[in-house]
Amino acid sequence: MSENFPIVPCLFWVFDSAQHNTKMKSNLMFALRQLCQLGQNKMKVGHHITSSLLNDLKVASAAHEKCATNLLLLLISLASVNTNALMMDTKIDEALSFCGIQGKDGVQVKSSKLAQLLWSKVMALKTRIKDAKLFHGGY
Repeated sequence: MSENFPIVPCLFWVFDSAQHNTKMKSNLMFALRQLCQLGQNKMKVGHHITSSLLNDLKVASAAHEKCATNLLLLLISLASVNTNALMMDTKIDEALSFCGIQGKDGVQVKSSKLAQLLWSKVMALKTRIKDAKLFHGGY
């Protein structure tokens, strides 16, 4: 479908104008994740929205758990491409600290409901980013 119609650019346009922590944004992230099952879409989507996703993560909250879950699942999907994972590396810890999922020391904030709900996904994402760094000679 995305090969024959301009679905991805259309979703980018809507994504860029959607408000944080809304059902609309959550549904857009879900749709983009489904389209990212094609490798070529992962590169396109990752290049366009990784920075926005990390900014959205900064304002994630337990009150909008579904949106935060879709956000992390999309980041995990995008991180399977090394260039996307490397783009995430420099800002992921800042975003996770800002929303209260992890402390400045990189450890889960035990009192955070959002951290309790999403920590396994956070660890999967951080593992994928670490693997990409190792693949490219980083540590």
